[in-house]
Amino acid sequence: MRILEWDMLGNDQSLSRRRSRPVIVTLLPLIACTLAVTACQTIGPFDMDAGETHLPAVRQARLDMPAVRDVLQGALRSLHDMQIRDRAGRGSSAFDWCGDRRPTGGATAPGDGSAPEEHDRASHSAPMGDHESCRSRAFVSLPVSQRLHAIPAFGPDVRNVVGEWNAVLGVVPKIPGNNGGRLFFGVQDPNMFVSAAVGYPLLLFEAPAGGALSDMLRLTHDSIARYRRGEGYAFWPQQSSITAAGERYDVTHPLNVSAEDLESSIRMYAEDPDALGAFTSGMSPNERYRFLRWVRQLLDDQANPHGIESATNIPADVDDTSTAVAFGIVYRTWGGRAGAGDTGIDQSTLSALPRFRDLDRLREDGQDAWKGADSGAFLTWLKDEETPAFSRPDQGIIPLGVNNVDCVVNANALLALGLAGQTHAAGYDDALRLMVRAVESEAWPQCGLYYPQTMIFPYTLSRAWRDGRVRSPELRSALTVLIGSVLEEQSPDGWFDGGPDHSRDLSTALAVVTLLNLGEDIATSAGLRLTDYRNSIVRGLDYLYRHRRVVRVKHQDTLTAWPLEGRDPGFALSWEPGVFFADSFWNLAQWRSEAYTTAIVLEAFARYAMAYDRHPSGILDSPRLKVDEAGTDFRIEAARTP
Repeated sequence: MRILEWDMLGNDQSLSRRRSRPVIVTLLPLIACTLAVTACQTIGPFDMDAGETHLPAVRQARLDMPAVRDVLQGALRSLHDMQIRDRAGRGSSAFDWCGDRRPTGGATAPGDGSAPEEHDRASHSAPMGDHESCRSRAFVSLPVSQRLHAIPAFGPDVRNVVGEWNAVLGVVPKIPGNNGGRLFFGVQDPNMFVSAAVGYPLLLFEAPAGGALSDMLRLTHDSIARYRRGEGYAFWPQQSSITAAGERYDVTHPLNVSAEDLESSIRMYAEDPDALGAFTSGMSPNERYRFLRWVRQLLDDQANPHGIESATNIPADVDDTSTAVAFGIVYRTWGGRAGAGDTGIDQSTLSALPRFRDLDRLREDGQDAWKGADSGAFLTWLKDEETPAFSRPDQGIIPLGVNNVDCVVNANALLALGLAGQTHAAGYDDALRLMVRAVESEAWPQCGLYYPQTMIFPYTLSRAWRDGRVRSPELRSALTVLIGSVLEEQSPDGWFDGGPDHSRDLSTALAVVTLLNLGEDIATSAGLRLTDYRNSIVRGLDYLYRHRRVVRVKHQDTLTAWPLEGRDPGFALSWEPGVFFADSFWNLAQWRSEAYTTAIVLEAFARYAMAYDRHPSGILDSPRLKVDEAGTDFRIEAARTP
């Protein structure tokens, strides 16, 4: 059995170092006690329960581990602190609502975490009025890490949405000196995907009604509900526009990218494609031709009478619709919002999915050729691709004018359909077969057209298997192959390779959740030794714990909501942002989020604490991880009847 001893700064000392430098090693604990934000202590190995078979004992042993408790406490606190709220308004746009702070008798007190009723819905994404409500920020990364640093945003005021977490949109040119695909510059980009992705792991927890966690989930739910568009849910917020015929309609657009700057860049590329060669160098000749043709169509007033807004006016999509509905189903079950009425997340939007499938199509994207023809799986965009590309702008414009099939999107669709009990929906079996094909053909590392992060597909498919109860003998067989492929991507130091995403925290957290979701049953069926499977999980968790970043709580409302009695009140933890989403060419636009990585790390430690590797239950029927009002004590309770 491995024996690791960590100080609370995340350092580990090997036995050889302890012998060769006894004086330094003697002083290290004192230095750690002096500098660390957390309490000074060492902890035993994560796999201390390897020989234990009694599930309650395993769970209790894991909850008693200082590292597990640190992560649960620190990540929850960090996510509360980073969630965008109507606070006092002296902080960054990354976490303070940038809205018109109108003085009203019913205005909320500073830092209470909820917006006044008169600010509801549309005004939450409206342009800033009183600039004192927040400081606009942009983001850069330094050559030494993937971490994003906030800097003053010189230009238009940044806008954001209450209840969401900061996501950063930027371009990542393939140029000398940009090793690791680091983001040079990015802007804050409110979108629905991050709200659903960060909120989902929070549903593993149960907290007192009206407490901090309940408030976080309520704000997340209400934020997601605002993104309803037509038959589904959209990635970006909507705002009003006017068609060339003078008709008013809703258009999606990134809140902090001006149409003028976008048009300027597009015109530059159309006139001289080599001027932006660094951004298109990763494309094949065919992809560059398709992209240039699309750019010229966008600028053609005859083909596109709606102007440059068509470049970002995307339709509702299967991915956002599925993740929104998945969150909504679990939230209504455990989050205390049953009967939310018109403000709820509409599960009926799943009925649109069967009408947009990969059958009898006249055009193909080409980047998804691995799927073959007529796969029957779900298409990405909820709009008829046979209609003229720029028709019905109220429904959105399909990028490049052609739909496609994304394996991660289909995995998320299976999760939502499984949670909703709609396993007989047309396309469900075809999407399931597509998952099997992605694994058996070894297409899965690249079949996520909008997901450069390699470990996203195993994560989403394992979540569909575990939480959505998506089942078939063929899928089970494929998962025994997939688990072996994931394990092959782990380094001796514990981290997992993320492919084009060169950060390691996100890929490692996604991989650990995958292994926990698949469980010992799949590991055994794959012919793995349980000790190797368990050690892989442990080494992944070890890595994540060593690479945690201790941060200080910024807001009084977080200090009040999560007092963490008995330890430093300013303690919180976060992890390096990885690439969680991109355009279909991967380097034209990429999205990163510190909150997203932190939420997936939290999910890994939470599912580990609840021993997901040892039992078959999913998120709807597994025990809940209950946290007290102070955010200090955790215990696992049997699932109550929904």
